[in-house]
Amino acid sequence: MELLNKLLTPTRAAHETQPVPTPDQALRPAASDSNAALHSSFSLGTDIHIKLADRLECGTAQIDGEMEGDMKVRHLVVGRKGSVKGEAKCMNAEIRGRFDGELIVRGKLTVYATAQINGKVRFGEIVLWKGAEVKGNVKRMVRPGDAARPAQKRHASLFQPTSAVTQDTLNPQTMSEY
Repeated sequence: MELLNKLLTPTRAAHETQPVPTPDQALRPAASDSNAALHSSFSLGTDIHIKLADRLECGTAQIDGEMEGDMKVRHLVVGRKGSVKGEAKCMNAEIRGRFDGELIVRGKLTVYATAQINGKVRFGEIVLWKGAEVKGNVKRMVRPGDAARPAQKRHASLFQPTSAVTQDTLNPQTMSEY
C-alpha cells in the first residue's frame, strides 16, 4: 500500500526544475529554433496527401506528393508528380509539377517543361523551359537598383532578353532582366 501511494503521489522536483515561462516568452520562438529551420529539410513522398494546419518553415522543401498549405522556405522543389496549393515564400524555387496559389520567389524561379503554375507569381529572375504553363498574375519584383535606371532603358531590354536559347526543348529560355 505504501508503494502504491508513493507511485500515485506526484513529485515536486519535476515541477520545480522547469520554470514557468511568461506569456511573452511563450509566444516568442527561441533563437535556436529559427536558426535550425534555415538548415532543416522537409520531404513529401509520392502518393502522400497532406493539409497543413500551420505554416511550414524550413531550409529546403521537396514536394513529390500533394500538399495544401502555406510555407516559407529557402529552396522549394516541386517534383513532376508534386502538387502544391497555397502560399509559398522562398529564395529560390524549381517547379516541375503543379502549383496553385501565390508563389513569391526573391531569387531565381525555374519553371520546367512539365510545370503548371496558376495564380499570383512574383520573382526576381525567371527561367522558363519550353512547354511550361504559367497562368495568372505574373510579375517581376523590383530590385532596389532598378529604380535608379531610366524607364526607357528597362523597356528596351524587354524585347532583348539577356540570354535566350530556343533551338530545342532541352534548353531553357532565360529572362533575368526586363
